[in-house]
Amino acid sequence: MKAAVILGRYFTKHAEAAFSLMGADPTIELAKRILAWIERKGCSEFTRRDLCQDLRTKAADLTEPLNLLIEHDYIRPRLEPVRSGPGRKHAAGPYTFDVNPLIK
Repeated sequence: MKAAVILGRYFTKHAEAAFSLMGADPTIELAKRILAWIERKGCSEFTRRDLCQDLRTKAADLTEPLNLLIEHDYIRPRLEPVRSGPGRKHAAGPYTFDVNPLIK
């Protein structure tokens, strides 16, 4: 039974890597596009709006890929001051991001 569990874990990781290479996960693919955009632009910081305009995507579609990049320490959300009063509210999640200088 232990050997079966070990094999199952191995093949699960192998399948995840293979699917990633095939582009089966749209979240990972968009995260890769975001990283390529960051490198191409040479950004040290960027906004969700910049991404939406340049990548021609909706802000809501960026939430999961941005969270993935945050989890892997490629970017860090910037703390925004709490806004009150009239005006348009930001999309779900942080609005401005700092880029890890080690990825340049």
